[in-house]
Amino acid sequence: SNSQLEMLARCEKQWEYRYVYGIKSPPGVALVIGKGTHAAIEQDLTRKMDWGQLMAPGEIQDAARDATTRLWDGEPPVMQERDLDQGGAVDMAISLAALYHDQVAPQIEPVALEQAFVIEIPQLPFDVVGVVDVETATHVRDTKTAGKRPTEAVAKRSTQLALYHLRSTLASGSL
Repeated sequence: SNSQLEMLARCEKQWEYRYVYGIKSPPGVALVIGKGTHAAIEQDLTRKMDWGQLMAPGEIQDAARDATTRLWDGEPPVMQERDLDQGGAVDMAISLAALYHDQVAPQIEPVALEQAFVIEIPQLPFDVVGVVDVETATHVRDTKTAGKRPTEAVAKRSTQLALYHLRSTLASGSL
């Protein structure tokens, strides 16, 4: 997967401990916020895809609150000095999900959500897997939360975007 490839590139020992020995580090607060936000957005877009309309504003807020709380309680994150506490993390996820709901989701017409894919490369001893967050008739969209917008250089070096492109190219038969 993209996360495994990035971890392996960043630190081979970390990858070995996680994927060979199964030793997992607890998440950070930012990851809990991101996953809680992502879960709420997925519910919102599922409603739109299945029923033609987004959730009500209170529903998206409840979805973000519930998902973030469940994640925090299930595996409490490692706290750093400037991290938000649980209440702050929940509030942040609610704000981010509501912002997406108000400003981004109305413009999206999803045809598929959370679509897993496998790329088989005969020269490699493993398959490459991934998940497309949101697919429209013309685009693939990825849902991310971050402290600031990534630069164009980050996008050009993105393993995940390269995998999406490879998937699209293979699906169209133009490779």
